Amino acid sequence: MRLPRRAALIACALLLGSALSVHAQPTPASPRVVLVVSIKAKPGQEARFEAVFREFARKVRDSGLAQEFQLTRTATLGSYKLVEMFKDEAALSAHRALPHTKAFGATFDEFLDGPNKAEQLAAID
Repeated sequence: MRLPRRAALIACALLLGSALSVHAQPTPASPRVVLVVSIKAKPGQEARFEAVFREFARKVRDSGLAQEFQLTRTATLGSYKLVEMFKDEAALSAHRALPHTKAFGATFDEFLDGPNKAEQLAAID
């Protein structure tokens, strides 16, 4: 049986639409955890903060818990963004429990101008 041309076009459009809707479904997020932390150093404390942070970052990387741990400067003097990536929430929790993480956190008042602002993200792939 041959369909009229208009019916055939409608059938093709419906099939194509259903195929596209299957591929348009969102993919589940991976268990990786990404943090982007905004940090502001006290005026005049930038060099000291960076030096202390370099040592802290070395310890974090040596722990093997962070997949990424990178401090970056912004265009504003004393303003930084820290990008952290952990394989999952358990790795992030373990990182937060380490003595060097707690010790570094205790020094924040010396260097930082106000509280950090952290945004937690979920990696897509």
